[in-house]
Amino acid sequence: MTESSENVLVRRGPCNAVEVTDAGLAQVTRLAAEGVAEATIAHVLGLSRKTFSKLLRDDGGDEAVIAAYYLGKARLADECISTLMRHVRDGNVTACIFACKSLLGLRDVGPAAAPVAGNAVQVNITVPPPMSDEEFRRLIEVKE
Repeated sequence: MTESSENVLVRRGPCNAVEVTDAGLAQVTRLAAEGVAEATIAHVLGLSRKTFSKLLRDDGGDEAVIAAYYLGKARLADECISTLMRHVRDGNVTACIFACKSLLGLRDVGPAAAPVAGNAVQVNITVPPPMSDEEFRRLIEVKE
């Protein structure tokens, strides 16, 4: 029994090269939009995690797979932000604070970045070397 070409997600070419079909690209986009892990998407396509990771590389990866994956991730981000903003508009203070921090880069107090070395307070404590009992007596002896 052979599958129709519409159900084939990946084809193997010469030298075992991997080609993700249009149906496979649609699956990549759909699964990425659902927040599914890369390893799971690879499994659905019938690929190893390592092979799928190679397809997603910026240098030498498959442009169509990269585009499909990041389109799905963008849809997921849009959905999450939309849900967050719905809560903000409904008056959820916690959601509003989170949105201000994560989307707008605002902070409760202080700078968002680590302090610059010039602004850091430095405290130096000098511990004297050990002294003998006689030296200590002379040090605390009341002088009249």
